[in-house]
Amino acid sequence: MTLRFDFESIVRDVNKAGKADRLPSAPLIAFDECFNNDAVNSLIVTICNQGLASGAGPLWNQRRIRPDGSVLYVLGGLNKRHAHLDKNSVPEKGCSWDDQAVLWLLCAQLCPHRPLVLLTENTAYNQLGLRRLLREQVGPAIDARIRDGVSLTALFKKGKTSFPEYADQVMKLFRGQQWQNGYNERLL
Repeated sequence: MTLRFDFESIVRDVNKAGKADRLPSAPLIAFDECFNNDAVNSLIVTICNQGLASGAGPLWNQRRIRPDGSVLYVLGGLNKRHAHLDKNSVPEKGCSWDDQAVLWLLCAQLCPHRPLVLLTENTAYNQLGLRRLLREQVGPAIDARIRDGVSLTALFKKGKTSFPEYADQVMKLFRGQQWQNGYNERLL
């Protein structure tokens, strides 16, 4: 498998959207597929409702097939609790977004003067994996734009940390509101 995206160019060419005083100063939360669960969803809603984040969004699409063969794409997928929204479609087996596609969508959300926070459980350091690509491709490109105010903080959930414990630690970080420019990561 080879690298499909030039992450350095994507980060370098991020559109500077208007003046800094027109942008929300609170971070934007992006979350990985492994976090499609109630504890993290509740955390994200609480953080946004308290004004600690300007919004949140998933970093993947779920391809679903209807009985007639038509295709439906659902940003963030449908978990079992929300399957009633489209009872007739099912996730296509073997179809998923790889880590490169996840990071491509993440990079598209970078914006100077507004921090971006990634929530993920993906701590493996495999070739073309999320963490390795962040450290070796995306992070250095962001660090090269540190003076522009580009900020990405990845908050990795350790394998043995429960989702409620992870949520508590993430909430403490958001309440502290100390987001540094450049690429930063923390294991929680």
